[in-house]
Amino acid sequence: MMLSREESERMPLTSLCDKLLSKLLKAGYHEYNLAGSTDLMRRFRDKKVLIVLDDVDSFDQLDKLCEACNYVGPDSKLIITTRDRHLLRRRVGDRHVYEVKAWSFAESLELFSLHAFKERHPQKGYKVLSKRAVNCAKGVPLALKVLGSNLYSRSTEFWDDELSKLENYPNDSIQDVLQVSYNGLDDLEKEIFLHIAFFIKGELKDDVIRILDACDF
Repeated sequence: MMLSREESERMPLTSLCDKLLSKLLKAGYHEYNLAGSTDLMRRFRDKKVLIVLDDVDSFDQLDKLCEACNYVGPDSKLIITTRDRHLLRRRVGDRHVYEVKAWSFAESLELFSLHAFKERHPQKGYKVLSKRAVNCAKGVPLALKVLGSNLYSRSTEFWDDELSKLENYPNDSIQDVLQVSYNGLDDLEKEIFLHIAFFIKGELKDDVIRILDACDF
């Protein structure tokens, strides 16, 4: 089972924990108040489950939800995704942490092609357009899927029109995907991001650091 950021934003953490345990018991979470129950260990000890906690962004979330996972059987698996490596270090150390690397252009083009053409490479006549599309998606896997699906089985003229719009006015679906990363920043990080985006985009890294330092960042 999987719990996402969207669910955590809609309900209190205690209710989210109860929902997690209730789903594992295949019961409606409104019928139970399971957190802290003395018979949880007995009821879960033979269960082998896979739990994914997606986009965890606070110590409170991590501690509370991982506490609920302590009741399940010994062969169960828990996968946590987060943008904050420090959260995982605090819980499991570095030994069990896998850092997702940025997608290369070649990998991005292949994923895009799988959704735009149902094959691994762009079709004849679409290679240049496909490269433009990959650049529009910024290498974000979900954005590549959304854009590829939107362009599937369309003419080159349609592609050119859509990509021209995207290059000037981002698609709402793709923008929503990218917005998640921005929303995950704290206020200072957002301010730094906006300064770079509006005033010093494309400058050398060391020059950017000196400018930000001079602005008390």
